[in-house]
Parts: sequence; C-alpha cells; structure tokens
Amino acid sequence: MVWALVLACAPACPDGYRADGDRTARLWALTGEQPSGTVCYGRVEELGVRDDEGRRLLDEGRPDALLAARLVHLAMHRAEAVPGPGCEAALLEEEARAWTEELGRRVALGAVDPTCAMTAALGPTPSSEQVRDWLSTSPEPLAASLRASHRRRCSEP
Repeated sequence: MVWALVLACAPACPDGYRADGDRTARLWALTGEQPSGTVCYGRVEELGVRDDEGRRLLDEGRPDALLAARLVHLAMHRAEAVPGPGCEAALLEEEARAWTEELGRRVALGAVDPTCAMTAALGPTPSSEQVRDWLSTSPEPLAASLRASHRRRCSEP
C-alpha cells in the first residue's frame, strides 16, 4: 500500500529512463528502508545519481545489491544546497556520510564493484573521515566531479 502511494505522488521519469516498480520494491526491501521518491532506470555513470528534481536515476545493468546500496546513498542527500559560507564543506560532509553508508551496505549485501576508485584506494569499509579526505583531495574523476558539482550547487542563487 505504501509503495502504491509513493508511485502515485512521484514525478515521472525523465526521457531515456523508465520506472520499474517490481525492481524498485526489491531494492527497497533489500535496504530495509521505507520507500521514498521516484526511482528510474536507464544508463547512468557511477551506478546512479540524483537529478536536479530529486529523482534517483539508477543504472539498469547493475546488480540489485549494488543498486540497493546506492539507493540508500541517494536517499541521504538533501534536495537543495544552502548557498553561503560553509556550503561546500557541508555538502562534502553529507557526501562522505552517504558514501560511508553505501559502502557499508555493499559489504552487508555482499556486493562488489570492481570499478570503484574509492574502494580501490581506501578498502571496502573506510571511515567517514577517510572518505571525506579522499573526496576533497583525490584527482580521480569521481572525486573531481563531486567537488565541481558542490561548487556549482553552492554558487546557485
């Protein structure tokens, strides 16, 4: 019943993505969390992202366990940044907590992503502080793109 209400109130998937209620229900069941927001499937880099409208866009070709862990990560993000002093630091802390939770969930679900630069550098269960430091200094594309996104979000009016 709850799942039907979430779907009825959720915004539609963007062009190139599709809803899959059965798979989304499986992912939420794996997480043990309450369903929330719009979840769409298509081709996505880095397993999945949250778009500017708050929809969770997941890579349809990835295993459920990895996507369930990413879904928890994406659900931890605020919809909007609060521009001003400390904005980028706050987003970095939020990102570090979300990544730490995702990586812990991956281990708990037996999920492995051999393409993850962060786990290659830090191991499968780094602390939030280790993740924050890696995100703030790593030249890896993942970290650099997150820093650029944080700068953009914090400079928007």
